[in-house]
Amino acid sequence: DQICGDIARPETLGAAEQLAMANRSPVFMYKFSLEASIQNRQIGSAHTIDLPFIFGNIEKAPELIDNNPANLRVMNQMMQTWANFARSGRPSAKGLESWPAFDLTHRHTMVFDRDTKVLADPDKLDRLALNTFQPYIPGSPINYWQD
Repeated sequence: DQICGDIARPETLGAAEQLAMANRSPVFMYKFSLEASIQNRQIGSAHTIDLPFIFGNIEKAPELIDNNPANLRVMNQMMQTWANFARSGRPSAKGLESWPAFDLTHRHTMVFDRDTKVLADPDKLDRLALNTFQPYIPGSPINYWQD
């Protein structure tokens, strides 16, 4: 879970940083941290497991996502947030705090979890550590040692 999430996170943050610097429209960052299955804890909040929450069909993946009150609450928050974003350009949902746009100073991120909330620069230490690695470009040779 940690490694899979970490692989995609630098590219996602890099894209958000570039869009925020372009200052053409607000950028909103989110992180899905909900452990969706008590029975399959090894899955954690794996890559793309947020999609059934966004589209409101967690019951289609019972082997990955438990049908419990916490998951239903997060599903409803995400569905409403995405729908409001599509309607108005501002992500929001009843019962959630205001979601500030992402910027390079605060790096506000809505963290969807049992206790969904906005955090400033979540996982900052991980982000800084991952930024020390060279990005892998498919088809290029891998050099494990610095020249």
